Amino acid sequence: MATVDLRSRKTNRMRVHALRVLVLGLCLGWVCWAQATENPLTLRELQDIQRRIESAVSKSIPAVVAISDGEGFGSGVVVNADGLILTAGHVVNASRSDLEIFFPSGVTTAARLVGYNLDIDAAILQITEKGPWPHVPIARDCQLAKGDWVICLGHSGGYEVGRKPPVRTGRLLEYRNHLLVTDAALIGGDSGGPLLNLDAEVIGIHSSIGDMLCENRHVQISEFRRYWDRMVRGERWGKLIEFKEPTPTPPSNVRCGVHLELRGNQVYVASVDAQSPAARVGIRPGDRVRRIDGQEISDSLGLHAILNNKRPGNHVVFDVERHGRLLSMRVTLE
Repeated sequence: MATVDLRSRKTNRMRVHALRVLVLGLCLGWVCWAQATENPLTLRELQDIQRRIESAVSKSIPAVVAISDGEGFGSGVVVNADGLILTAGHVVNASRSDLEIFFPSGVTTAARLVGYNLDIDAAILQITEKGPWPHVPIARDCQLAKGDWVICLGHSGGYEVGRKPPVRTGRLLEYRNHLLVTDAALIGGDSGGPLLNLDAEVIGIHSSIGDMLCENRHVQISEFRRYWDRMVRGERWGKLIEFKEPTPTPPSNVRCGVHLELRGNQVYVASVDAQSPAARVGIRPGDRVRRIDGQEISDSLGLHAILNNKRPGNHVVFDVERHGRLLSMRVTLE
């Protein structure tokens, strides 16, 4: 085992961007919470919640790992001393079977892909070296009510030596099919990380990230349990879900008709408005966005930051990847 120094100019840019988006996400999360809360908590209740969060975080952080396939990073969580890891299916489905695992302590090791169910975006890995490994328990089920507090952890922006996984808190918004929906802010690199209750139990795994960072989706732990035996046996099946109704995006003064979503550390076109400027030039759902106006984009907030400086009649150039081909398309804004 060895530590790996990944510091570089790219890492520094990633750190700054991650911090900016995290702060914005936390602000938006608190706005959503404040608007939805009818009965504010007392100071004593808030202090008790804070103590429980601090305790849960200190127990859980050592087991929250970064997962690398040599090209990008996702997150995961170790759930037993033997090194079994839960993560999101989209983090590992296109990866080679051998993966590199980074612990917050700086320890690195290897893991193999065991099985996945892409229909629910769930996967299981196994560390190949003998344990014991830091781990956290998984809940029997998520028994939280709407509005209950949750904790999310993950290696936001990718793994950084010496940086612990950023901690975010939020509230459960709803149960939606096999997902939990929360306002706990997520950004690229968090996918596959754990959603925890205040007892430091894993209740979900981060799946997809809302454009506004105010609605984020996590696979329920009960879904992992439902398909546990099949995945542990090494079965791999299913197709990744395409979310056809992207979450709301920030307003801008112009319109191009593109809605983006994050998948792991990559940005894709989630949908294109009919008869929009983007539709007219041929941008399609599923296109991977490489650059917009020559700038690397990591979420919809980056797109709208560009649009906010534009006026109707101005142009935006989308560089996208489709079936291995790089395409450049010039969109005239409305």
